[in-house]
Amino acid sequence: MRNILSSCIILIFTSIAGLTNVFNQSMESLSYISHTSVEVSGNEKTFLITKGGWIMRSIVSDKPCDTNGDGILTKNIASELPPCAMDDIMYVKPNGKVVFERNKRCDPSEGAIETYNWELTSNNEFVITKGSVVAGMVFKYVTKEELALVIPSEAHGVMYYFTVTYRHP
Repeated sequence: MRNILSSCIILIFTSIAGLTNVFNQSMESLSYISHTSVEVSGNEKTFLITKGGWIMRSIVSDKPCDTNGDGILTKNIASELPPCAMDDIMYVKPNGKVVFERNKRCDPSEGAIETYNWELTSNNEFVITKGSVVAGMVFKYVTKEELALVIPSEAHGVMYYFTVTYRHP
């Protein structure tokens, strides 16, 4: 059971940092996701997303997971992560590039700076790509101070929705 539940965290990291999983979820399966801020147009979303750097503030799952193997199930995924997993700064550039500036590295093989491509689709998906690898996240909201994305993923027949919230450093 630990392997099934600990896959939650693997899915988060592979979609945000490693980009090794493909998430092909339809918007119908994400109907429970509601916006918690004022709707903004595509141009304003792009402006706000590309305004400065973003650092992860929280990662919350819709279902409890045991991501560090201590036997305790929690929805607060960030509470089970090492500090090195929460200090990367993400810069979303207007030119279609997204740059992850790694501070403390959890894995010595991670580069200090990693660059990917990004786009905001008409289906409200924030998509990060590198070569043939795609990580699709659902754009939840953006304000001047906060950005929230939802990562849908299935593990062993169970659907998980991870809400990742960012703030400016």
